[in-house]
Amino acid sequence: MEVKLRAGSIPALGTLPSKMAHEFEQHLQPELRNQVNKLLKTNSKIRGEKYWKGPKRILDYAISGLSSPASLAVILLAGTAIIIDGGWPPIHLGKRPHPGKENGEISLLKLRTMEKDAEIKRKFLLTQAIATDTSPLELKRNDPRITRLGRFFRKTSLDESPQFLNVLWKYSLWVVGTRPFDYPEWDAYIRPNQAKSPYKEYIEYLKGGMNYGMTGPDVLTRRGNLDPLSRVCIANIYAEKSSLEGDLRMIRLTPRAVFSRRGAY
Repeated sequence: MEVKLRAGSIPALGTLPSKMAHEFEQHLQPELRNQVNKLLKTNSKIRGEKYWKGPKRILDYAISGLSSPASLAVILLAGTAIIIDGGWPPIHLGKRPHPGKENGEISLLKLRTMEKDAEIKRKFLLTQAIATDTSPLELKRNDPRITRLGRFFRKTSLDESPQFLNVLWKYSLWVVGTRPFDYPEWDAYIRPNQAKSPYKEYIEYLKGGMNYGMTGPDVLTRRGNLDPLSRVCIANIYAEKSSLEGDLRMIRLTPRAVFSRRGAY
């Protein structure tokens, strides 16, 4: 199903009628749709763009500031293990497309979990996957670039430890949001569909101020087991329904999701 909008008519952020969020939800499987709505449920009138530019920023800085000491300790220990196992560097500075940011991208710090030439191999692997009709999910599950130590860090989400610094550094990330696409994924699934709904609205939300997040409705439902269309729809629904109540609920549920390791690759 495609959301029908008049050509060149994207409503201002925070003013989209609830019908729009409902249309995005129709792309999701019923069970997934119910899970997402349960996470985002709120009676608050401060949601969407009103929430992004007020309480959300305060929450992000507070959570990240309190978590940074523990995060730095994990970075030191895990980084040492990475150097011993596979050499320098222990930290990976990755670029992710974001049409709402300067130069159309953001930089994200993570512990290195892949081989040093992983970015070079990524485009080749994705092209090969498309040619052989291999799904993005299958590619993630069997990514040959991930090191043995890196797979453990991903399963336990220890590789995400530097992410709190991303929140504090230029506010390039939210604590709660939806996960970013990398460049090969963006070029394969978002760019070719950017004129179509719901991809068009997704890009508009990003241009309007939506950030990516460390945890969120996509992580807490299927984590790595989501196809690109579902990821886009969940991001759009979050853009309309995000609230302080929902974010606090997802922060509280995140440790359990991390320890369950479901969908982590």
